[in-house]
Amino acid sequence: QTPNPKPQTPNPLYMKYFKLKGRISDFMNIAKIRLSFMNAMMPISGLYAVTENLDYRICFSLIIGNFCLASSSQIMGQIYEQKQDSIMERTKNRPLITKNISNKEAIIFSLSTFIIGNTTLLISLPLKSVIVSNMAFLLYYIYLRGKQRTPFSLYLGAIVGVLPII
Repeated sequence: QTPNPKPQTPNPLYMKYFKLKGRISDFMNIAKIRLSFMNAMMPISGLYAVTENLDYRICFSLIIGNFCLASSSQIMGQIYEQKQDSIMERTKNRPLITKNISNKEAIIFSLSTFIIGNTTLLISLPLKSVIVSNMAFLLYYIYLRGKQRTPFSLYLGAIVGVLPII
């Protein structure tokens, strides 16, 4: 009889790669990068409406800053709505629900993107623009708190959606 061959153990570097890939995917998921990117692109249309000569440095700063603020608000929304997300079929596999990302990690990630976004905007844009971007962030949080309680929060959500263009 031939002895059973010794099972091969996976390469540790290979396993670390897939673990890291999964973590990155979880953080991208919690930030809702596609939605955040679309939100970040909206202010360019407002900028184009008021000026003919677009400064690409300002456009880049506007996109990066608003992308980070939008990501931060998406993360905070998922932290806030964990109870509802755990019940719904569509949202029950989100990283916070499955515990792939802890609440502490999500809060740190949200605060980091918030700080990076504001810093990027403050470096290249007037203070008024930064204030409007932060108003959208604040109103989104108020919208989240109200959407389970009253249908009027839908109007607040619409204001949040239009603020990046302004």
